[in-house]
Amino acid sequence: VALSHLLKTGRLIHFSNQSYFFENATKAVCIIGGTDFDTILWSRFGINPKTEEYKFVLCEIDMTARTKGGDIPLRKLAYYNPTSFTLYLFNGNDTIYKCTPNGVTVIENGDEDVVFIKDPNFEPFSLLESYEKDFMFKVFKLFNLDEARLTLWQQYDVIRLFIYYSFFYSDKRPILHFVGQQGSGKSTL
Repeated sequence: VALSHLLKTGRLIHFSNQSYFFENATKAVCIIGGTDFDTILWSRFGINPKTEEYKFVLCEIDMTARTKGGDIPLRKLAYYNPTSFTLYLFNGNDTIYKCTPNGVTVIENGDEDVVFIKDPNFEPFSLLESYEKDFMFKVFKLFNLDEARLTLWQQYDVIRLFIYYSFFYSDKRPILHFVGQQGSGKSTL
């Protein structure tokens, strides 16, 4: 009964050797066997995690996810689709910002088979409607930076590109290294 109800109200996902349940109504992903999933079993079906029945139900749901569940990659912060030139940014709550060359639109978690898993340590954000174009540079100028090797604008571009690159997952990532005397603002950056 529990398995058929879960399949009607959501979908089972197996990704990276872990089983998950994606609920259509809340657009939330929870680990099968985790606290959130236990709450679903208890509140909807009265299955207590401390009983033998729970172990059998959990095993059946987990094996169904492993054998028949969709192998949809779960994302954490951002996902870039190079074929459509689309960047998906998860605000950590329930909104995905879909960034394309034509602009930014809002989609829900699970749309277009792009699924994000919430991180409890992540603080949600929202897009600014308008901003001052060089605001970041004005803040950046407040730091005590040496211009012996790179000009202030070049240093700003390096940090800005490092931040932009963080949204594009790759096995290779640049390492940003600050070198300077004590009191030069390395820790603040």
